Amino acid sequence: MADNEQDLPIRPGMTVVGSDGADIGTVERIRRDQIILSAEDSDDELQHAIPLDWVERVSDEVQLDRSADEAMEEWEELA
Repeated sequence: MADNEQDLPIRPGMTVVGSDGADIGTVERIRRDQIILSAEDSDDELQHAIPLDWVERVSDEVQLDRSADEAMEEWEELA
């Protein structure tokens, strides 16, 4: 999306959605080149990480370049 991913206006508390509009989670923080999603709204009560390069656009929410199902199949589970 952006030349410098650190310039993306992603903030804690923002909703992350797939390209299909389905909710994936809530941004807890940015770590290096990943979005860390909050464990509080996760079905398995774990944090998950998704790469910043999956971000298609940022407005009042973060929209990914893949569907919610695809993102949840590919995200990294954090212990």
